[in-house]
Amino acid sequence: MTKLARDVDNTPVQAFTCAGSVTSTATISAAAASVPASDATNTIVRIAATDDCFIAIGSVATTASMPLFGGGTEYFSRPRGAAVSVIGTEGTLYVTEVN
Repeated sequence: MTKLARDVDNTPVQAFTCAGSVTSTATISAAAASVPASDATNTIVRIAATDDCFIAIGSVATTASMPLFGGGTEYFSRPRGAAVSVIGTEGTLYVTEVN
């Protein structure tokens, strides 16, 4: 059973905890880089990028992959153990495994 966080009125809210979360990084460049899963059982990731890039989950990113705009943050469901791949021109990709 999933246990949702609760607000001050004891109403369930969808939220993730930072406790035990692991953040990994990859340098965004013209060659695809990947961030391997550090927890093979985790299925939710928060992905943020400092610059425009393209990302893929479970495959190698190309310029035809999903765009992620610099300064953007997204949450994704990820197959267990799948790496996140990134390609672009510059910057840093942050991948946080959330609980």
